[in-house]
Amino acid sequence: MHCTATKNLVVRQPSHYSSSGMVSARDKAGQTLSLVVVLLLLLSACSSGGSDESIDDNAETPILEDQSNTPADTGLQTADTENTETNTSAENTDIELGPALPTNVKGNEEPQAIDLSDDILVPPPAPVLNIDAGMGELVFSWSPVTAESLVSIEQFDRRTRESIVIASDLDSTTNQFSLSVSPHQFAWRDSEFILSVCAANDCLRSFNTPVAELQNLSVTRLTAPSGEMFDRFGTSLSSAAAGRILVVGAPGTDIPTENDNNGVSNTELATGADAGSAELLFEVDNIWWQGATLVSRTPSFNARLGEAVATSGNGDTVVIGAPGDARFGDTSGAAFVFERTGETWVQVAELAPGFSRDFARFGAQVAISEDARVIAVAAPGDSNVTGDPFSQTQSDERSGSVTLYRFDGSTNRWLLSDYLQPADDDGRNVSENFGEAIDLSTDGTVLAVAAPGDIRDDIERGTDIGSVYIFDLSNGPGQLIQQLGGDSLDSTASDHCGNQQIPAVQSIFSANLALSNDGDVLVIDCLTRPDIDINRNDIAEKPQARVHVFERNTDGVFIATAELTPAGVHGVNSELTVAVSAETGIIAAALLNPDSDTNTLTLFNRFSDASVADVEIWNTLNVFEQPDPGMLNFGTSLQFSSGGEVLFVGADSSGAVFLY
Repeated sequence: MHCTATKNLVVRQPSHYSSSGMVSARDKAGQTLSLVVVLLLLLSACSSGGSDESIDDNAETPILEDQSNTPADTGLQTADTENTETNTSAENTDIELGPALPTNVKGNEEPQAIDLSDDILVPPPAPVLNIDAGMGELVFSWSPVTAESLVSIEQFDRRTRESIVIASDLDSTTNQFSLSVSPHQFAWRDSEFILSVCAANDCLRSFNTPVAELQNLSVTRLTAPSGEMFDRFGTSLSSAAAGRILVVGAPGTDIPTENDNNGVSNTELATGADAGSAELLFEVDNIWWQGATLVSRTPSFNARLGEAVATSGNGDTVVIGAPGDARFGDTSGAAFVFERTGETWVQVAELAPGFSRDFARFGAQVAISEDARVIAVAAPGDSNVTGDPFSQTQSDERSGSVTLYRFDGSTNRWLLSDYLQPADDDGRNVSENFGEAIDLSTDGTVLAVAAPGDIRDDIERGTDIGSVYIFDLSNGPGQLIQQLGGDSLDSTASDHCGNQQIPAVQSIFSANLALSNDGDVLVIDCLTRPDIDINRNDIAEKPQARVHVFERNTDGVFIATAELTPAGVHGVNSELTVAVSAETGIIAAALLNPDSDTNTLTLFNRFSDASVADVEIWNTLNVFEQPDPGMLNFGTSLQFSSGGEVLFVGADSSGAVFLY
């Protein structure tokens, strides 16, 4: 039988049976009758087809009577509607036909919420890594950890997506760690650090902590010993002994001289204003000391000694240019050689040109080989057009020249050995401002000379393209082996810089250059200087200062390999200084905007592209802004130490040199 009725039927057991301990036969018969009645009621509910209709309480219910007894005789309560109760009672035993309640619900009570807070695992907070920077170092610190913990520090490079462990298994007694860094080589922009604290098999890691904002805190600053900003300390730089010796030019230094006032030095009447000097500094245990102040034995007004400096590999020989020296003509120039004997510095030579010509600026640039046996002195304003170093002829053209001196062991003197001026097939000088910048390989065999005023034959005069001349000095007199830009057949360099699509714009190639120590990498700047105002909103006309990289192949020929654009504000009057360190594969370029505090220093490094076999490209490694707000001429000069360990940056208007 299948019943689908939704009504709940309650059957109450008669009270007078509920208390009897023994049941008689008559009583059993009564119980049987009662069960029959219950069955009939159930059959009646099922026969309704499970209808949800309500039951009429007044309807008669058929009753099966016990024929052997009458109600009066037995006292059996009939099952009429008046005595049928359908509600439950606490004093009666009821049977309810319906769904069972959940085990956690009693009666009509609401289900109770179970508190599981004690069972929820809350992870401990991540450790915090604090990072600060000192001169040439990063300092890491963290809160003390439990005794059973070990600490590690990991460096993550966002560019390569690689991680390296810089400190591991530091015990709980340590909560600080220092890492020495070379400020110019360290990847500040791309490096992040993570602290790991491990106990048993569980490790907690800190969030990635960047360090880009700390880069200027790691830079060492050197200031002029005199404290005078107008000394222009930092105009020129040269280093030796792996960066532990530094020569700094200060061409604005006033040198008191004796005058006719009874032979007494009088600085107010001194003729040595802007005579210039060079400061020699040395480093011991990361502390820099003043070693000596080098000045000419014959200081003269506006000589500007220190406009250019160069030192030998061991720092014992220094050559200093004084392009404003006027003893042999108005701004004809001079150069001086100093040597160290013990703790004493002595001027041992004065390199005077064989000519006497006004505005030659002899000594505007100087260079020396590592062994001090070859010295080159440039005179970019030389007006000699004959090619004879001893000719006294002058002209209106500032063709320029470079004079070479070689050390003669028999006389212990540097003797004039060569006079360089590029000439055409007819022997006529074709250069312009030849010697504006020069550099010499450490072995003295390769010389690079900039001539930013060179022009092309097919372009009207005044539209400067510029050239760089490469000389081989290995076999005595300098032999011109290559010309980059200008009238050369290598038009690639000119096309990079010339940008002749812009009318009346003067593009200067090679106003500055740098040669690697081994002479295999040459870095040249390119400036765009308009003769008229240009549309600054037109990207095509906006001037750019760029760096051109040339590398010498197996045939000894320099070929263009890269063109780099420094970061910063590029204006119509921007200037560019460059330096190269072939040993570390880093190029430095300082973008200068005169009388501005927006100068920047960009460093490019060479790395291999894994996606292209045997291909190396240059990437921006770091961009440094000037360390002090309001500083002017940050980047006036750049100089790498011989091994690339340190990059020196001059800021002559602020009288400072920074060590990266």
